[in-house]
Amino acid sequence: MVNENSPLLEAAVPINVNNLTADDIEKLRCIVQSFDDNKGSIEIDNNSVSSDCSDYPEFAETTHAWFVFGDARNALDRFIGTTILLFQIYVYFLFAGEAIGDYQSGAVHVSIAHSDCFASDESIDMQSNLVCDADQASTWDAFAAFFMLGIFLTSDIYQAYRAIKLAFKTSVFNLMFAVLAFVEVITALLSATISISQQLYVGHAADAIEVGVGLLFIRELSSRAYQGLRYNSKKRYMGFFVILTVTVLFGFFSHPVLVKAMTYENKIVEVVSKHEAIKQVLSKHE
Repeated sequence: MVNENSPLLEAAVPINVNNLTADDIEKLRCIVQSFDDNKGSIEIDNNSVSSDCSDYPEFAETTHAWFVFGDARNALDRFIGTTILLFQIYVYFLFAGEAIGDYQSGAVHVSIAHSDCFASDESIDMQSNLVCDADQASTWDAFAAFFMLGIFLTSDIYQAYRAIKLAFKTSVFNLMFAVLAFVEVITALLSATISISQQLYVGHAADAIEVGVGLLFIRELSSRAYQGLRYNSKKRYMGFFVILTVTVLFGFFSHPVLVKAMTYENKIVEVVSKHEAIKQVLSKHE
């Protein structure tokens, strides 16, 4: 609780607004909001590093704000923001690399009608009625896919531009991080464009929209991490990282178990087939 005679208020009076950083402005805004929420009183825990003051000027409610505007007093926040951003760029390259590989190989999907597959007892040979689709999507299909992409990324590109302008007025360090945030958004745009283009090239309009949605979902990792770290206006690092670690390890160790379990039946069928083939060869020699 802070009263009007508190040393905190006395120390807060001589403030040079020209020297305030984006982080300082955000903390003042948080204090004022806390004052309003508590109806005239401010609860301050000087020993806590988890107080949630995350209303930065740009990239609201995302770890990107911590990445761009954080400072030495919030090193962990900036580390989290940096990790999320670098991971996003890595996944963008995965999507783009696979799309480029599909472009270069010129591969298309080959399918068979359900009735034909059922009639052949789920086995195919050279006599089966296989169908491949090598048509190109229409102009309207391309417009739908790229319009959705544009609607989603326009605000992000504009935010990244504004962040650079704001960071330019604060410090070279913040400016460097703001430029990297802009690079992340542009990387998302390029990766989505390549992936969507490849799907349109082979005539899969719905898949083009789907791959665009998948890439745009990656952009939401920043806000999802931010929401996971916040609870009741506090940052909860320990709980978030414990659950994240358990989730990742569960998936990581479940994968080989699932591979063995799901392919066990196929291995049995393969062994039986080989056994039957050997029996037929031996019977011929007899």
